[in-house]
Amino acid sequence: MSAAKHEVVFHIELTGSQGLPRPEKTFVRLSGLGLPPAFDSVALDESPNPGHWPFRDPGEIVAAAKASAAHAAAWAADPKSKKGGAPPAEPEFPFSPANPLLRLSRPWGSTEERQHLLDLVCSPLRIELLRSGSTPALILASGSVELSGLIHDTGSIRAEVELHWSQELLHEMESIWHTEQAAPWEERRAAAESAGESFDEILPPFSTPPSGRLSVGVSTAGPIGRALCPEDLNDWAILSVKIEGC
Repeated sequence: MSAAKHEVVFHIELTGSQGLPRPEKTFVRLSGLGLPPAFDSVALDESPNPGHWPFRDPGEIVAAAKASAAHAAAWAADPKSKKGGAPPAEPEFPFSPANPLLRLSRPWGSTEERQHLLDLVCSPLRIELLRSGSTPALILASGSVELSGLIHDTGSIRAEVELHWSQELLHEMESIWHTEQAAPWEERRAAAESAGESFDEILPPFSTPPSGRLSVGVSTAGPIGRALCPEDLNDWAILSVKIEGC
């Protein structure tokens, strides 16, 4: 007799960011919870504090990739492809409208599926913020949010994730600083020296901007441990300790 089919539905939302060094056109890339590789949001217009990135349905993305592979395989088997003919245009996949509230369902009917789902939730959801329009897309920052609290503690996690700027962005910013501040300062210093004049202007050093912040929400109908591993609930206890001074 096969195990009954059940699922856990996660809702993921990235509601806003703060601290970008300058306005950017951005999209986000998520990894974790069994998402497809390089799972990207739709890009947003330029903003100093972007948020509410819309996502396409993960199941539709997988289906679209399979349809694209089938289209390529069919063309490879077509005799016309051997004669150097141009492949026919690939049909456009009928995606549903993108939504800033990402709905992600995961099955847990079998013992293996339960363990796999628990393993996924024990790993963080990783988030990368990327610049839209650059080739390849430049990673601006990255961060992560821990999900293990969804097992026994809560059905909703709201976190202010620290964004760590990428080395590529910092190198770019330092290059801009050199062009806009250091090089002109050096020209003024050389001109003053050539004219025999004193030069007291101080060049502010390049400084790394403070980390940014990303507001993230991940929720389920309730702590998933109640369904996936109810036997563990009896192992949890709360110990309160009170220390009084002499």
